[in-house]
Amino acid sequence: MSNSILRAARGLSQLWLLPGIAGLFALGCAPAASSIDEMSEEEISANFDDALTNAQKKPVCDHIKSVAAGHGVTNPLLFAGVPNHESGLVQCWKDATWACKGPSSDYCGGPVIAGSGDGPCANKQGGLGMYQLDAGTYSQTLASYGSDVVELDGQIDEGVNVIVQKVWHCPNTPHFENEAEVVAFINAAKPGTAKFETFLTAMAYCYNGCKPGWSCHEPMRANYRAGVQKLVDAFGASYWNSSVSAPPPSTPPPAPTGCGIISAGEDLASNTATASCSGKYALAMQSDGNLVLYHNGVGAIWSTTTSGKGGKSAIMQSDGNFVLYNAANKALWSSTTSGHSGAYLKIQDDGNLVVYSSAGTALWNSHTNGK
Repeated sequence: MSNSILRAARGLSQLWLLPGIAGLFALGCAPAASSIDEMSEEEISANFDDALTNAQKKPVCDHIKSVAAGHGVTNPLLFAGVPNHESGLVQCWKDATWACKGPSSDYCGGPVIAGSGDGPCANKQGGLGMYQLDAGTYSQTLASYGSDVVELDGQIDEGVNVIVQKVWHCPNTPHFENEAEVVAFINAAKPGTAKFETFLTAMAYCYNGCKPGWSCHEPMRANYRAGVQKLVDAFGASYWNSSVSAPPPSTPPPAPTGCGIISAGEDLASNTATASCSGKYALAMQSDGNLVLYHNGVGAIWSTTTSGKGGKSAIMQSDGNFVLYNAANKALWSSTTSGHSGAYLKIQDDGNLVVYSSAGTALWNSHTNGK
């Protein structure tokens, strides 16, 4: 979810649509042989494409097919084409030592690959892993997406989630009622179809921040198209169209209970509150309709900004969405995390309000840790 290598090398600035987009190439993280300004686009492209051989990419693609199948995906090519453009399917820094060193990974036996579009590598800001997942600093990204994104399957699982969300909410895509409709759309977006062209626009627009009409938009669509086509050329259409069994589902651990937790099916009614275990942070459903997170009962550090709109109840729904409703059951605000049955809300002692999946992966957060 980053500026591509070529885009960062050309000096294109980060764009408004996605927070914390970061490129793999930036000052101080280029190959030692020459600076970015001294490298031609062809040299940069060659360095990027040669990081992994097709033989090395094949097991990564096998994992993408397997993990994506668990999401109901029958067109995994698109979910592999995106990171093929973003990072050449590189997860580990040892395979692309010109990039920044991210957090340590058991899969890599060392650091994951990290981008540096937000400054020098020492700042520890930029996208992590092959999908270049980015929520600010490395620690903020792990808090937002879950610590398992440093591992291969965890990175792929979250990458699939992010792509689905971007297609769902991008202005250029059709209206979707639920996640299943989004997945069905992507499954039908085979190269050569109108849906595939819509997908490419969504990736350039809402995954990479190149709005239609901007000078970067068409080149970015071409980059994502190339990321897909290279994988078709490498492994053949039959490989990507063949079915793959989803990995056997594991039984998720039960959602935690106790202080600071709002479990699936539970709610905060008007004039009630629940606090973190330390008692320092409290989430209050106020009578004015605003849902507010307080520090030490005084300072408001986050809210749904729904004062005066009639908010009556904040519910942690069984579908994984945390929603604020008015008396007429109209949704005024939500965490947009539906599709994650058994998810729960946690008011943490670090000040962060987080929706976690039943497996403990962070799906949404208020970005208030440390406040």
